[in-house]
Amino acid sequence: MNKNKIKAVIFDMDGLMFDTDRLTMSLWQKICDEHGGGQCITEEFWASLSGGNSDAFERAFVERFGIDFDYKTKRDQRREMEENHIEANGVPIKDGLHQLLDYLKKNKIKTAVATSRIEKMAQNWLELADVDQYFDVKVFGDSVKHSKPAPDIFLKACEELSVKPEETIVLEDAPNGIIAAHRAGTKPIMIVDYIQPTDEIRKMLFTEPLDSLAEVIEILER
Repeated sequence: MNKNKIKAVIFDMDGLMFDTDRLTMSLWQKICDEHGGGQCITEEFWASLSGGNSDAFERAFVERFGIDFDYKTKRDQRREMEENHIEANGVPIKDGLHQLLDYLKKNKIKTAVATSRIEKMAQNWLELADVDQYFDVKVFGDSVKHSKPAPDIFLKACEELSVKPEETIVLEDAPNGIIAAHRAGTKPIMIVDYIQPTDEIRKMLFTEPLDSLAEVIEILER
């Protein structure tokens, strides 16, 4: 593949750039434990939520735990716990992130973040991880109406980057993100975290699933 045909790379954030998915999942489970909820956050349930914005999360939690589930209060509690952990321990960065970002910058390939996180939290993490300066465009979960697996967030990123979807690689670790990227007409690449791709997801991928962000460089060089 001629790398000049790829004009942009769009990054998901949680589970892709930062190893934060497991942290968030464990904090939700801790909150459930405190409220006598038992093993409420399974990997299957969490995978079904991947890429969803706050409204999508609220609908899923209320559907799972009942109309009396005070989602917003528990969400704010989880966010505070998460922020305290990140402030104390730093942002856990995934292998190959800086290597790939340096490559893209050197080769003048446009970059964007497209995350379901709210802007305030995501922006803080990007700055703490010292990667904010690498991105030409940032699209957050509170700036689009429909969350993943709808294609809105990737279409908005392409529009702001002034590139066509077919000229764009989207890097994702979760099925909902891959579906959204596929629906947007981009070239999805899955960097496997803890969710393994199904046969259906594999059919949507631009390449075979990869194990690290650094391997994307090989795809671009090929």
